[in-house]
Amino acid sequence: MDLGNLSEVAVDEQAWARAVTLYREAIGIGDQTGNAQLRSGFRTRLARCQLLSGDPDGCLDTTTTASTVDYPSDRAVLTLLVGIARLRQGHPDQATTAFTQAITHADTRLMDAPNDYATLDARALALCGLTATGHPAALADAVATFHHARRITTAPGIIARTLRLLDQIVGTTHNDELTPARTAATGPGHQAT
Repeated sequence: MDLGNLSEVAVDEQAWARAVTLYREAIGIGDQTGNAQLRSGFRTRLARCQLLSGDPDGCLDTTTTASTVDYPSDRAVLTLLVGIARLRQGHPDQATTAFTQAITHADTRLMDAPNDYATLDARALALCGLTATGHPAALADAVATFHHARRITTAPGIIARTLRLLDQIVGTTHNDELTPARTAATGPGHQAT
């Protein structure tokens, strides 16, 4: 099993310190090889891990470094993570800006890869972020985008990772406004956990 998969397993098990160590090791390999996909991708995953483990400042530091690599496939997720981190820090205006950028990046990526479920999930999550920052009209688009993503994959691990990020957004709201999005993100025939 490679470092990326081991890192993802550690995140799934909420073994945050181990995941961070493995991601940093993988980043080192990416930096040594100069491979932009590895350099950006592992930093993006590390930033997600930091966010999920309750370290929005670390997440923002990592997204800043990752964005200097500027790997197109990671742009939407990186700006989504910035938006969620800013929302968690209590900066809804900065979060709104990042969520809007994430949607723009996702739309650009989806023009070339319309069935990229990770980008569809990132777009839907960014729309959920907009909903949480006072833009309720974004919810219908989030639900439709999640439905599209679930038509492509209903892999339990993908859904679980998406729901973890959605929970980071939901944790900033005081009502059930994102329940329809959670149902759509979970997919047909699956239970939201």
